[in-house]
Amino acid sequence: MKTMYYIKKVKFIAVLLIPVSLISQTVNVDEIKTTAPVEFEDYSGANKIVNTHEEIIGIGKSLKQGLKGEKYNWMNLYTIVHAIEPKNDKLNADIFIIEKAATVDTIYNVRRILSGYLQEAYGYSYEDAFTLATFITYYNAVYRGNMEYFEKKYSKKVLSYLSAHDAGLARSYKEWHGKSHVVIPLSNGNSRLDTSNITDKNVISNLKNTEGDRGVADRKKIVAVKKDDLKKDQKELAKKTEDTKKKEKEIVKKEVELNKKKAEIEKIPDKDAKEAAKKELVSEEKALENDKKDLNKNKEEIKKDEQAVKAKEAEIKEDEKEIKKDENLNELEKNPKQAVQELEETKKELKNTQEELKKEKDSIMKDKLYYLKVIKWEIDGHYDNDLIIIDPKTRKVIVRSPVERIDCSKYLLNEKGVVVILHNESKPTVHNLALLDKDNLTLIKKGEDDVFWRSFIEDRDGFIYVIVSQPDGNYLGRFTYDLKLEKVSSVKMDRDSFISFFEDTIYINRSDKNIIVLDKKDLSFVEEIKP
Repeated sequence: MKTMYYIKKVKFIAVLLIPVSLISQTVNVDEIKTTAPVEFEDYSGANKIVNTHEEIIGIGKSLKQGLKGEKYNWMNLYTIVHAIEPKNDKLNADIFIIEKAATVDTIYNVRRILSGYLQEAYGYSYEDAFTLATFITYYNAVYRGNMEYFEKKYSKKVLSYLSAHDAGLARSYKEWHGKSHVVIPLSNGNSRLDTSNITDKNVISNLKNTEGDRGVADRKKIVAVKKDDLKKDQKELAKKTEDTKKKEKEIVKKEVELNKKKAEIEKIPDKDAKEAAKKELVSEEKALENDKKDLNKNKEEIKKDEQAVKAKEAEIKEDEKEIKKDENLNELEKNPKQAVQELEETKKELKNTQEELKKEKDSIMKDKLYYLKVIKWEIDGHYDNDLIIIDPKTRKVIVRSPVERIDCSKYLLNEKGVVVILHNESKPTVHNLALLDKDNLTLIKKGEDDVFWRSFIEDRDGFIYVIVSQPDGNYLGRFTYDLKLEKVSSVKMDRDSFISFFEDTIYINRSDKNIIVLDKKDLSFVEEIKP
């Protein structure tokens, strides 16, 4: 196939894909990546036939339009196979076969045919489909004839169309016709292209080493796509959660109705009539049990989806952080003098900020020593404390808090005041946060939520973190300085846990004492730290 868009011999370097939502099966870009440039050899003779851009794209679209079952051949030139094996843990695939009589002889045209198919089959824009087609050709060139690889990755259905002779795409057009089966990996049942794996460390490393701007422009585009996908995932998760709640209510209602029927049947005096009525309920009971099984399955899927959404949020944050680092390096290379100057200014601003914070702390603590004096130690390790301020120079108590029953081993001091935990006099088993004036130690405000009396009290980003006690267990709670409970962790905590903050995450002990990671944004579970 000759074209007015003729290309001779080109060395192609991988760039990031910009995927869009698909309809059912989607291209799995985890498998469409390479860590080295791939050089394709194109035909370099005279053009006898010229095909327009639309005609070449149209071939790919025709392949999808003609595909009604598993396989479709277009004019004995090109074949598309939709190789799907249900309930299979390995990858399924579409396979684009360049037949012996085909006339395509430039990699550009191979990609345009593929992009036409991807547009028609999965709803891509042309630009995104062509980018994806480019990666598909890289991928197939890298794994050309590597049956050990394909056998490891793909379903038996896919493998039935591959051999060491034709699997993948040859790097020379001379070996395409009748010898190249281009594999387009599909995800199993996903409705959206996977953007996480196509931006793994290997891909990003390749991109940074092959593009002048360290791939920053393309990486920003893919982050924007991830954010869009995340919004869609969150919307779908919300809908699935709402549907599941409705289904659960329906099941409860059906169960109540079924129990009423059973009770009425028990009142039937005639034995035979009673047994007949019971048999009529058997199908309803089975249907209800099936509904319950489906409900539990949906709940498990929701849990997995929730974890996936949280992982995506963390991934986007990490991507943006790495992009920012490389943007700074790019600026340094473009204008080293200006970059150095900006760095010096940043260091100066940081130093000033640190000095201001030190002054602020010194102004609070100046000539003051805040001290928790134990009055008595009650049962179960409870404290009854006095909070006092001591002048460390004269070693005299200058302020004694009028607030009684301070029941904590730690306090939190900053410019807003002193945060402590009080024993609730009216509810002996309840303890509450309290904010005291930092100068006279009088009560400013008392919280309403029950907190663990021996909890840490940590201050981060304008919030107070404390272990809160709820009827079913202990959780990590985040309070505002109005002592309002703003957020509660999604999982239970060990009440005696240590807490540690790192960037956008929190490390803490779960109720089973295993270390887990929480997302600082919403205190949701991210993962468990396994020794």
